[in-house]
Amino acid sequence: VLCDKPLPDQIEALMRSLPPVQRDRPWSMDELVARLQGRYSARPHPMHVGRALRALGWAQKRDWTRDGGGRRVWVVSSE
Repeated sequence: VLCDKPLPDQIEALMRSLPPVQRDRPWSMDELVARLQGRYSARPHPMHVGRALRALGWAQKRDWTRDGGGRRVWVVSSE
């Protein structure tokens, strides 16, 4: 076991460590996976990160701007 800290806890700690401008922007899955630690490997599987993000109230959106090109991003849901 490489990391005993659950993914939701890691995500919350990462977001607390960032300034609001960076924290509140859309995040790609690749960016999030690169900043988190996996339980049995160096990086967690994107499926597990997605589950943790949904449990924390995040939502997946598409970035249809000219620069985004339709890529998938994760944003904090504002319900």
